[in-house]
Amino acid sequence: MESKNDQSDQHKSLTPKRANACDVLQIVLGTKKHVKVEGDSMNPIIYHGDIVIYKPISNRGFNFQQGDIVIAKLHETFRSILIINRIKEITPNGFDLRGENEDNSIDSRHHGLIPHNDIIGIVEKIISTDK
Repeated sequence: MESKNDQSDQHKSLTPKRANACDVLQIVLGTKKHVKVEGDSMNPIIYHGDIVIYKPISNRGFNFQQGDIVIAKLHETFRSILIINRIKEITPNGFDLRGENEDNSIDSRHHGLIPHNDIIGIVEKIISTDK
């Protein structure tokens, strides 16, 4: 079983990797999900066009850590979008999420704290599409 520090260190040090057969199988079985990145808010860690593999989570019982990279729902006027940001701070009222590229990031500086229930996954792997 991973300790809190092992879990947090894993997400702080994500580097682009290639998908393997196990990743593909987990996506097909539904234990992992993937999303194609649009935008530059997480540069230089995650780039436009990269594929992010994430573990879907329910907030009950998951031990989030400052520094984790998460997938969250952001509710706009007529739609919800998914954002990928790093947890800067955890409060009883929600998460302060920030992009790595502050000049080009939609995050808590614009939308306030993200409610706990709007965190849908934690990033486990980045697949770089850069050739």
